[in-house]
Amino acid sequence: MTEQLEQTLPLKVLTNKPVQAHPATDAEILTHLRHSARFAEIAIAAERETLVLANCNQLGIEISDDEWQAAGDAFRMERKLWGNVETNAWLEEQRISVDEWSQGIKVALLENKLKEHLFSAAVDNAYVSNRDNYRRVALSQILVTDLATAWKIVQILREGQASFCALALEHSQGKQSQENGGFVGVRYLVELIPEIAEPLTQGKEIV
Repeated sequence: MTEQLEQTLPLKVLTNKPVQAHPATDAEILTHLRHSARFAEIAIAAERETLVLANCNQLGIEISDDEWQAAGDAFRMERKLWGNVETNAWLEEQRISVDEWSQGIKVALLENKLKEHLFSAAVDNAYVSNRDNYRRVALSQILVTDLATAWKIVQILREGQASFCALALEHSQGKQSQENGGFVGVRYLVELIPEIAEPLTQGKEIV
């Protein structure tokens, strides 16, 4: 009876050993992508890469060996791949070759150059047409609750009796400006109320 039972049981049940996984083949990876409903996502990325390469070829957009090398070095530094040992271990983990990794770096560089070629002129024109929207100021302020105190502070500043920072620390009612000696950050002029923005627009820029 025992012998008959053993003959009918699967081998893995008798040995109690799990089946070892093997590295997935390309076909198995494609099958998994379809099963996980992510195939279209990868297909779109592949089509995008093909489109980038085709447009760069048509427009004559290229990258130099120095640009390519610099981008590869930056990639390795970012991921702390200091030497060949670390780099090769990472490539093995990713299951890609040096050439495949290098081509990925090249495609990323070409895509950035293509974007610059296609859109830089439009961006420049938009900036020129709306330059005031991009003007920024390093803003410091002293907030007080009454006009008399405000005029007193103005007079002190005009006479040079104290610095703006010192007066902000002493008089400002705003928590941020009081703690930071008046400084409240860099702001776009378009973000400020007209009463503040207009005098700043008329003032001289300090470079």
